[in-house]
Amino acid sequence: MVDLLYIHGFGSEYKPNSDKIKAIEEYGFKVHGFTIDYTLPKKNLISMLKFFIRENNIDCIIGTSMGGHLALEVANELSIPVVAINPAIQPYKTLKAGKHIHHVTGKEFYLKQTTVDSYTDVTHQAKALIVLNMDDDVICPKDTIYKYSQYYKIEKLSSGGHRCDNILKAMPSIVNFFNHE
Repeated sequence: MVDLLYIHGFGSEYKPNSDKIKAIEEYGFKVHGFTIDYTLPKKNLISMLKFFIRENNIDCIIGTSMGGHLALEVANELSIPVVAINPAIQPYKTLKAGKHIHHVTGKEFYLKQTTVDSYTDVTHQAKALIVLNMDDDVICPKDTIYKYSQYYKIEKLSSGGHRCDNILKAMPSIVNFFNHE
C-alpha cells in the first residue's frame, strides 16, 4: 500500500472521513494527515511536514489550495512526487493579514502580516502534477497555468470548483502520475 500525505487548504482541517479522502483511499492509498495551523510561518509548517513525512514513511503527497502550495515546497525539498490541486500560487499577495473565519468550525482566527509575508513562491524542482478545475472561483486557473506550465504537467478539469468536488474524475490521472514517478 502506498502511504500518501494529504495537506488541506487554508482555514480548513484534516477530515479523515471526507469525500476527498475516501476517494483517494478507494484507489489503494493509505492516507495520512493532520490539521495545519496556517497562522504559523511557512518555515515552521515545512519543518513539521518534513518531520511527519519522515516519521510516517510517506511516499507521495496531495495538497489542495494552500496545501498544494505547501506540498510543492515540501516535495521540492524531499524529492517525492506531489499532486497539487488548485494550488495557491502567490499567497504572499493573495492572503490578507487580519481576521479570518475557519471554514469548518466557524471560529475566528487571525493572520499576522509577517506570516503572510513568509508564504513566498515555491521553487520548481518537484516531480509534480497540477490538477486544475477550470471553474475555480478562488484561484484563477489561467494564472496557475501561466505560472506553472513550464515546470509541471497540468491536468485541466472543466468543473469541480476550488474545493475539487470532482476528485473521482481526477483520480485516474493522479494514480497514473504516481505510478510513473
